[in-house]
Amino acid sequence: MGVKGKLGNNQIQGVMLAIPPGASDFWAARLSAHSIKNAAFERFDEKRISSRHPTSINYNLVETDTAGRYTWDETNIPADKGIVGMHGIAVNVREIELMDEFMQGAWSSDLFAEKGATKRYQMGKSGSATIVEITHDTYTLQGSWTFGEGSVHRCAFDSIYVRTPGGALFEAAVTKPKAWAEDEEPEHISKKIMIAPQFKKEREQIIAQVGKLDY
Repeated sequence: MGVKGKLGNNQIQGVMLAIPPGASDFWAARLSAHSIKNAAFERFDEKRISSRHPTSINYNLVETDTAGRYTWDETNIPADKGIVGMHGIAVNVREIELMDEFMQGAWSSDLFAEKGATKRYQMGKSGSATIVEITHDTYTLQGSWTFGEGSVHRCAFDSIYVRTPGGALFEAAVTKPKAWAEDEEPEHISKKIMIAPQFKKEREQIIAQVGKLDY
């Protein structure tokens, strides 16, 4: 139930999560054991495992240098196999020239590598967690303009939203020391819908528009 989005061109296509070198086989086996279809491939000399969330959003687990980054310790995943955080995002666009200008001129990113129709950009200190991969896609139909289940809302709350030339919504956000725990206690995260204080009076209206969430 809820608002459905249609994944398509000029959108964020999916999320890339960082895993330690050599962890791909573990994740392929784990996903398969849970009846989740997955496929192994390489891009930019990185081993990856691709799969789809039940809502159709693409997830890639990417082997990369994870030095100085740590997995969540309250899990049955071995520490040398676990996900350590974001690696980057993937975006498809129809007009690559304008998006390239935006990434390098407005988003302060460097064009790090290029392979086929895909350009790889890195921000700030560069490396894992700073990566945006943009693919020039002239075939896929435009995705839905509404935000809903099955499409990525934005990438990154003290923040500024930017509509990129390609259509994907980017967010320049401030990192908080407590991260998600700024608004709710860690043991209660995701147990209720959080609404910004200025929209408290519209809470019921907002929730009604989202619809029932079954998870």
